[in-house]
Amino acid sequence: MGLGTLSATEGAVRGVLREGKVPQQIIGAAVGSVQKAQKEFLNLLAKEIGDYLRHVNVAEETKKVLDGMEVTLTATVRFDRKKDKGR
Repeated sequence: MGLGTLSATEGAVRGVLREGKVPQQIIGAAVGSVQKAQKEFLNLLAKEIGDYLRHVNVAEETKKVLDGMEVTLTATVRFDRKKDKGR
């Protein structure tokens, strides 16, 4: 189940609530369940991405990306005199 499905489900539940065909308590429980599922999904996704990133050698991956590329760095350095407030 993806985020789009979870969001669509929450929207559908809220739509039924607006129509007033289902008791408020049932709708509240359903919305709570959808929100809990969204939170659990996002926590799982964050954990999986975190686990992946902990095992990535950033220096090696950067080297792979930049290998065969020309890197141009342009910088400007400027020194200005401080303005004296007492003068």
